[in-house]
Amino acid sequence: MTKKGEPLKRASKPKDKGNLQLQAWLSNKKGPIETAAYMEAKRRTRNAWKSSDFQTAMHYAVTLKTLEPLAKFLESKALLTRSDRLTLARFVRSREVPKVGRPRGPLSGNVAQRNAVYWVRLGQQKWLKENGRQRVPTSVTVVLIADAINLASKAFPLLPKPRADDVRALVNKASRKIIE
Repeated sequence: MTKKGEPLKRASKPKDKGNLQLQAWLSNKKGPIETAAYMEAKRRTRNAWKSSDFQTAMHYAVTLKTLEPLAKFLESKALLTRSDRLTLARFVRSREVPKVGRPRGPLSGNVAQRNAVYWVRLGQQKWLKENGRQRVPTSVTVVLIADAINLASKAFPLLPKPRADDVRALVNKASRKIIE
């Protein structure tokens, strides 16, 4: 053991290269990079219980929904580390309100088909309520599909017209009820 402030004494280099003492000496030998990394890790663990003012302000902002400490910290002249800046950017992005409406860009090709399927399911549910039955006859479904395809082609004139077979397959595949 050494006293505080005294450098560690290293063993002298053994002469025999096949010796176990040489391997032990090489494993204990540390260069300036390893020493600096060790000292940094030691500093971090020694100060792990402490948190910066920024971390405290972020804690209040995220968990307690109190933004005033964070605003005061940002108004001060304190410098932010890279990790603090990334944390702040992540927090600001999480507070962004999503935009209302359809996202920009072209509509996908099967929007008309999905709408036609939806309209057929609505029509089937309405027919079931009106007639008090458990199954919709095929003849009624065929008429509903034709009407839904006409509506979809009018609502989405730039998209390809949905095929009746595709709409029928999707209507039969989905067994979910549409919630009103």
